[in-house]
Amino acid sequence: MGLKDLFQSQKTIRELRGEVASLTRQQEQACRRLESSEETAANVKKEVERQEQNRACDMELERARIERELFTVLEPLLLSLPTAREAIRKNPELLARDMIGMFRPVEDFAEALGLSVIGEVGKETPYDSTLHDSANALEPGAPVRIVTVGYCRGEEIWIKARVKEL
Repeated sequence: MGLKDLFQSQKTIRELRGEVASLTRQQEQACRRLESSEETAANVKKEVERQEQNRACDMELERARIERELFTVLEPLLLSLPTAREAIRKNPELLARDMIGMFRPVEDFAEALGLSVIGEVGKETPYDSTLHDSANALEPGAPVRIVTVGYCRGEEIWIKARVKEL
């Protein structure tokens, strides 16, 4: 092996050492980026968990608010029913018309929801399957009597009126 060969092999060794040093730096940079990405992922996970907890808390507060509003609307009825029961127990001759006023809170609640009544109890009308519910299979237009009213909001039927075939 001559001087020229020795010089070339030393150059190759220097090149290899340079490449190894470069690769070592790249590996260190990749490790730092990985650590940074892992830290970012952990922070994002914590933020998602925090937001989920906040959302759950908000939903619970909203549910409690709605329940309280519903109770407030129904409160007069809830307070009147036990009194009415006791009055009927003490005086069986008490007329139903004397009790009708206690149902006004329910009507007010339906109105506050934007609900409209479907039908009128006792009224005869042609059967319409979109508005009426019957225990029997009926043809459209068949004469029926409304047994219980239904409710809708705009075009959306919440509960159909129950009818009985004539």
